Amino acid sequence: MPGILRIIVRSTKFYKKPVLYQVLIIVLLSAVITGSLLTGRSVKESLKKSASEHLGSTGILISSGIRYFDYDLVQRLKDSTGMKCTGILEMKGYCQSLTSQKAVFNTNIYGIKSDFFIFHGFDTISVKHGEVAINKRLADYLGIKPGEDLIIKFKEISEIPSDAPFAPSQDQGKSLVLKVGSIIESNGGGNFSLSISQIAPMNIFINLSDLEEAHVSHFKINRLLIKNDNINSLQKTSETLKHYLKLPDIGLRLRFVNKTGGYELISGRVFIDESIVKEISSRMTSSAPILTYLGNRLNAGTRSTPYSFVSACLLHFTRKLLPATG
Repeated sequence: MPGILRIIVRSTKFYKKPVLYQVLIIVLLSAVITGSLLTGRSVKESLKKSASEHLGSTGILISSGIRYFDYDLVQRLKDSTGMKCTGILEMKGYCQSLTSQKAVFNTNIYGIKSDFFIFHGFDTISVKHGEVAINKRLADYLGIKPGEDLIIKFKEISEIPSDAPFAPSQDQGKSLVLKVGSIIESNGGGNFSLSISQIAPMNIFINLSDLEEAHVSHFKINRLLIKNDNINSLQKTSETLKHYLKLPDIGLRLRFVNKTGGYELISGRVFIDESIVKEISSRMTSSAPILTYLGNRLNAGTRSTPYSFVSACLLHFTRKLLPATG
């Protein structure tokens, strides 16, 4: 053993430069690898913290996009299944402080009820009637404090698609002036966001009752948040919705037609999606789609009438409605 050590020492002295370079390379590579591992861990923890601040207790999100449904669905799911969930109305808008006159475009506006912050585990936070809560980033940017007034403007909510020819004008909107009731920190649910972004959002939380009084929404929502736990799964949630979903939840209404003795299914959006039409047609073979639209004018010879409704329907369906002629 001493002989081997002596050989190692003599070899090291003889090849001292190459040995020194190798040691330096090993040290440098070790430092790079260690730094990468530490950085990766730090980034991972940062992303987890950011996701936790944004989503809170949200495990499953059901979004209706730019469509809206009644808050009753949330209450039915709670009462019938015990599912922990809440509903929100998510919009984009503009806000301005009356004190500092600073403004922010593309602000996140959330119409909520009293159970929103409770759902996320913050029982002491609430948004009172006639007030709004904003997150700290928005408050710092506007230089606004609790008790000061905030101007909020956003597009008017409508069931009719914006690209429809009879849709409300795009210039129309709603404006509210409400007091800032509280400023919410990031660790208190203030940075709630459903978008994929690492940038801290600028949020406004409004009581849904204030939106209803402003004739904006009759407790209409477009997002359903379900608790992040081991009880709820995508498959179970899907089956639950199939069982408890009602026609008004997807903007449809069934009514009896006295003249035909049948029923008609109509949509608050005027048009019914093709996927829904196909689903109904496959389940009810006696049904048929009808398109009714407003015509500018009907002419017959020298006579004409303006603004009449014109309906287009399938031939086999009209034969069932009209008596056969010889």
